[in-house]
Amino acid sequence: EPVEASATDTEAASAEAVAPLPMPEATVNVAVADVQSALEPIPDLPTLEEAADAGNAIAQFTLGTERLDASDYAMAASLIRRAADQGQPAAQYRLAKLHERGLGVPRDLVAAREWTQRSARNGNIKAMHDLAVFFAEGEGGPQSYAGAVEWFRKASEYGVVDSQYNLGVLYEQGLGISPDLGEALTWFEIAAREGDTGAPAKVQALRERVSPEVAAEAASKAETWSAAAGSNEANGVFADNEWKTPLLSHVRAAQVALDRFGYAPGTADGSIGPATAQAIRAFQRDAQITATGQIDEATIEALNARINTTTARGAL
Repeated sequence: EPVEASATDTEAASAEAVAPLPMPEATVNVAVADVQSALEPIPDLPTLEEAADAGNAIAQFTLGTERLDASDYAMAASLIRRAADQGQPAAQYRLAKLHERGLGVPRDLVAAREWTQRSARNGNIKAMHDLAVFFAEGEGGPQSYAGAVEWFRKASEYGVVDSQYNLGVLYEQGLGISPDLGEALTWFEIAAREGDTGAPAKVQALRERVSPEVAAEAASKAETWSAAAGSNEANGVFADNEWKTPLLSHVRAAQVALDRFGYAPGTADGSIGPATAQAIRAFQRDAQITATGQIDEATIEALNARINTTTARGAL
């Protein structure tokens, strides 16, 4: 005969019926792996062409000079003009020379002088000298010895020997500035020490025209003189692959990965603020790479290695 279940047995059976079943271990691992799969590897930094297309001025200038070396003047001028329009001083100077020679652009001394002036004002040392020559000779705009003195002086301070010699001539002859044989002698002395072949004769001649005290002072100034340091970027000296700057998408992806790995970079907004820079440096130190606080190729490679390893293990 069937046996009736007791009230206690019925309650226990009911409790078993509604109790949640434990998730199998395999199911847990799959779920974690699915979450981890959302952490995609960070893309490589852009190629030179991609960086130029994205608007990186250094990439545009670098690619433009490559096209110039290949005699592709139209493309070279276009790329260099894009960089110059963004205010890149070395590109502005190169564009000025293209206008001066009519390579890839119309020969136009007015435009050449304008771009030379922009470049000089932005710190390009060769442009400073060339602008002084434009002022001295009156090409592409008004002639002004005072302007020539100003820009020959600036280029001289950065070590341009031709500017130093020319500044000596202007001081000697009183062109654009009051005559000053002591200053003239000083700049001829400096130019001679820097290797100008015509300066020693000028030094010898002026020493005979000034007092021994003035000559000694000029020699002392020249002996202690040293050139000012210019900006590398303004003068076209770039670090290797300096154009490889991360895009917003690279930074955001790195922020997501750093947060997942516990480095607390802050909001994944694509901007390298103080928290993100600190997180990057901490990760770089742990990965035994140079701690710059910036997203570079080595950092992306290390992050991707961590992402791939973590994904393969199926654990966050």
